[in-house]
Amino acid sequence: MRLFTAAVLVVFAVPAAASAATLLQCGKLVDVRAGRIVTGATIVVDGGTVRSVDQGFPAPRPGDRVVDLRSHTCMPGLMDMHVHLTSEYSARNEVERFTLNAADLALRSVPYAEKTLLAGFTTVRDLGGGFNVNIALRTAINAGAIRGPRMLTSGRSLATTGGHADPTNSMRADLAGQPTPEDGVVNGRDDAVRAVRQRYQDGADLIKITATGGVLSVAASGQNPQFTEDEIRAIVDTARDYGFTVAAHAHGAEGMKRAIRAGVASIEHGTYVDDEAIALMKIGPLIKASLGRAYKGGVKIAFGTDTGVSAHGDNGQEFALMVEAGVPPLAAIRAATLEAATLAGIADRLGTLEAGKIADVVAVPKDPTEDIRTMEHVSFVMKDGVIHKQP
Repeated sequence: MRLFTAAVLVVFAVPAAASAATLLQCGKLVDVRAGRIVTGATIVVDGGTVRSVDQGFPAPRPGDRVVDLRSHTCMPGLMDMHVHLTSEYSARNEVERFTLNAADLALRSVPYAEKTLLAGFTTVRDLGGGFNVNIALRTAINAGAIRGPRMLTSGRSLATTGGHADPTNSMRADLAGQPTPEDGVVNGRDDAVRAVRQRYQDGADLIKITATGGVLSVAASGQNPQFTEDEIRAIVDTARDYGFTVAAHAHGAEGMKRAIRAGVASIEHGTYVDDEAIALMKIGPLIKASLGRAYKGGVKIAFGTDTGVSAHGDNGQEFALMVEAGVPPLAAIRAATLEAATLAGIADRLGTLEAGKIADVVAVPKDPTEDIRTMEHVSFVMKDGVIHKQP
């Protein structure tokens, strides 16, 4: 009888050499979670992830790339929770509603997206646009075909007949036709459910409703409530089934209160907010006239500009307006980072500079607590570990 012995191969595990990293040497760093400025810090980026944030400027290892930002202030990538990347307001807009096709809007959106990214905004919520071009833009950016911010988008906004986002407003009767929930026009609970389900099929990330009129409404009032509370609740309940949050455009107090009671995640604008609405609110970006009052009342503020009504790339001007309204500079930056990420449901991945988070980093030439307008002059932009702008 033959005896066979089994050969045992013993393998000694040898730790793999750490991969080459990008070291961002920051003269100052905004710790948005602690609400403080740190002097002298190095952000170690490995691929698209923050490996660590170290005090001082450790010596690089062979192969590491060093980016000298020692005369700059670093912070997490900025977030704008209310933009419209497929359009920009001008005197031609009303005519262009009838002359531009989806392809025209898509091509125009490409430089708007790039301007936004280079202004330091690495993540945005796009809250409404025609032809679902914003959904296609998001997909192209995610695929790397277009340079732009990470997008969460609502597709088409939802309105009532004649409401702020009714796409047929001001049209001649024979052109207007009868817009449907698929077009974004809702009248009653059944329409509300149908409209949300259509956005799900379209590939939207969230729902946007126009709970009141607006500054650009073709209507007698820009602040009247335009949904019943029951209609909004039907939208919110259906959205929850599909994993959507609901953002509510609202200028008038009554429309705000209906939306808040129905369970929306954010109030956009909030121009005529009153004490009752402040007491009901949980999260939402507000216009300057009411912003300081809401901040002092303990309302959580997420940064939002409505860019597209204003020029793309000018988003950073909002910081100075917030500070003028009574919001401290570090709180304004937190609104555009950690608070925005929390509202968007992505705070586990973005919004702070911490080990394991996605490497979205921006820098400005000065300390924003000393000069808030430095936020309008972003000097360095990194998104997903890729540098798009540097001094």
